[in-house]
Amino acid sequence: MIRRNMFQKRIDERDAVAVRFGNNLKMLRIVNNETVENLARLFMLDKCTMSLCEHGLVMPPLSTIERLARYYDVSVDTLMHCDSKKLGKMIKRGRMIN
Repeated sequence: MIRRNMFQKRIDERDAVAVRFGNNLKMLRIVNNETVENLARLFMLDKCTMSLCEHGLVMPPLSTIERLARYYDVSVDTLMHCDSKKLGKMIKRGRMIN
């Protein structure tokens, strides 16, 4: 019973990170006036894959996450773990608009 709960907790945490990553990616893309198609093409991903990433259903490889972080001039930690409200405030202060 305990083992199953620990496993489920790990899955829930991973899912939470994927959703946070997707929300942050979408927010940065929109603020920078980019389309899913253009961003997908730039990072050599399928449009559908990029959309799934934004919805928190798929995580791209770490190398792609690092490239996205460099592209938007944020840390990987910010991209994956920052709360959307906090990221929104940082954007409003003009710290993250390319």
